Amino acid sequence: MQDILKKFPQKTIAVIGDLILDRYILGDADRISPEAPAPVVAIQNEKTALGGAANAAANVAAMSGKAVLVGGIGNDEAGKNMLQLLRKSGVDASGVFKFNRPTTEKTRVVARSQTIVRLDREDSAYIDKNLENKILGFVASNIKNWDGLIVSDYAKGLITEKLAKGLVGLSRRHRKSIVVDTKPKHFFFFKGATVLTPNKKEAESVAGGMFKSTADLKLAGRKIQKKVAANVLVTLGANGCALFSGNRMSYLPSDASEVFDVTGAGDTLAAAMVLALASGAKIFQATKLSNAAAGIAVGKTGTATVSLRELKLWSASKKILPNVSMPLPDIVDRYTIAKLKMARFTPEQKAHEFLLEEEFAAFDTVMSEIKKRIPAVARWEKELYKINGQVWDLESDIRRGKERKMKLEEIGRRALAIRDINAKRADLRNKIVHETGLGFPDHKVGHASEIPKLA
Repeated sequence: MQDILKKFPQKTIAVIGDLILDRYILGDADRISPEAPAPVVAIQNEKTALGGAANAAANVAAMSGKAVLVGGIGNDEAGKNMLQLLRKSGVDASGVFKFNRPTTEKTRVVARSQTIVRLDREDSAYIDKNLENKILGFVASNIKNWDGLIVSDYAKGLITEKLAKGLVGLSRRHRKSIVVDTKPKHFFFFKGATVLTPNKKEAESVAGGMFKSTADLKLAGRKIQKKVAANVLVTLGANGCALFSGNRMSYLPSDASEVFDVTGAGDTLAAAMVLALASGAKIFQATKLSNAAAGIAVGKTGTATVSLRELKLWSASKKILPNVSMPLPDIVDRYTIAKLKMARFTPEQKAHEFLLEEEFAAFDTVMSEIKKRIPAVARWEKELYKINGQVWDLESDIRRGKERKMKLEEIGRRALAIRDINAKRADLRNKIVHETGLGFPDHKVGHASEIPKLA
């Protein structure tokens, strides 16, 4: 993987799509307004960030590629702010045109790390033919100098059917990889692209039904892949991702050890994917790298970029454990939870637990390899299995108790027991980190993200 990453600085990637300015109003809220049932936020700070296609371009630049951005902004303060941020991020804005509408803005009001409300300023009507032709002309004139393309389509009006088909046609003619992150209503505009990257909800919309089981995902993924004549990478949030390429589905668990914010993770994934493909990676190798990049991105707050250095550190860790991407305590923890579900769930429950068998199989393979290299892991696995089983039993008692109207003090006693067990769990995770150096210490014992949801 290091050989692929070394080539990133030599690659030029064009990013075409909707440019969005992300605004954040940050503050604290400790009271409700007397005028309406809404929190009063005392503003402490404000910041702006690149969003949409601009964030995808910023990610390409952060990964040391040369990013050329193609899109439109309004003749307004938000547009000026966008251009300033692009300059600071090292993005070439020579393909950014002015159009007769406001720059798209998303303003999030955030208090105590929770988004209270989002305010959107946009005109999502399709662009006129004049701008459409300017963009196609710019791409046609410059594509020979590019190594790959990203289409970042947020359905804000820039991507038309003519433009989408033109971009795919130019990419194929010039043998350039084109990675497409689009909305369901535009999905089949991109027939013949290199890879499309819908999230689960978008893939369900394209397929025309919800994925209630792994079988549903496999059937729908293959159907979508055939219809669009492209590789399809379905991102599944905390469940990782599923790649449909050739005649098979390849499942990769999420690399994220903790999810803080999914904003812009798709842009990060697309940037890593196209740079990897442009650098000679095969589709599965590029998927592993982009899955890792997205895992790093969701561990940050707000619209964030992932650097080449972070990807190199991720790749370097593979020299210790070749098929492992996440911290060791998380691997052991997630494996024992999946193992508990496999042992305790009925066949019907297993069938309805999305990707359970695939996740268990993936972690089982990794754990077998780890235990050969680090024998102590077998002991830690048994201890965590016991701890997570105790949490499972207590949570089940609480649920049954609520149904039977158990006394509040009994529920409270079990909740305190869960807290104490999770303290032991954190101690064991910290011991794994201390003895192996493969992970990060747990500082927040009992933090919601550190408590497994077992049933």
